[in-house]
Amino acid sequence: MDKDFLTKRAGAFTSSEIYKLVARHKKTGEYLVSRDSYINKVFMELQYNCPMSSYGDSRPTIWGKLLEKWYMAQIELGTPTPTDTLTHSDCPLWKGTPDMIYKEEKMVGDLKCPSDLERFAIAYECKGDIHKLRATYKEGEKYYWQLMSNAVLTGSNKCKLVFYVPSEQDIEEPKTGIRAYADDGEGKHHWVLFSNYYELPHVPKESSLPNQVVIEWQVDKIERQQLINDVLSAAEKVTSKLFPKKDNG
Repeated sequence: MDKDFLTKRAGAFTSSEIYKLVARHKKTGEYLVSRDSYINKVFMELQYNCPMSSYGDSRPTIWGKLLEKWYMAQIELGTPTPTDTLTHSDCPLWKGTPDMIYKEEKMVGDLKCPSDLERFAIAYECKGDIHKLRATYKEGEKYYWQLMSNAVLTGSNKCKLVFYVPSEQDIEEPKTGIRAYADDGEGKHHWVLFSNYYELPHVPKESSLPNQVVIEWQVDKIERQQLINDVLSAAEKVTSKLFPKKDNG
């Protein structure tokens, strides 16, 4: 994870982790432990003025991030607007960094480049159904609430989730193209440039799988309000821990 990126988002509830604040027990409806843990993490980041997350990335993560940068620059995804980290107008502790904003369509989008073909195939099997993705994909809930959060931050009514994996016949193109993004001065990206195509996630030429999956959905107004309430109450908890009320007695 890029150090500057982490530092910019430290001490805030971010769209990529916002699912922890809304997750509830299926039977009781009570919040899961992850909510309190996340609230405490944000509190500590503000208290100590530093990220609590590691700066390091695994090879699958490095490949995915490089591929996302190349794909966003080269592949037509409509007419998205470049984005930066956004902050909720009424809640400074709520931030997000959308991959794509379609202003005319009032739609927000995000791009995922899975680190293995199995995860991509599971996304494809959902046949464009976001609810099926939420139920069957390991990160389904995380991705759903990430986009719902960014929809709130951008005032969007629709969400667009894109999965991409290079095809075998085209894999050299992104592999060559990411050279522009792989010069980090630290050498952590160099393994990608010297990898053989079969070492990287791709759709084999004999496969019937496509290399892109797109899932779109309308923002549910009830879940949108649920998200807003959950984040605002979490932010209030952090604020009360940072600035506890004095006992006048």
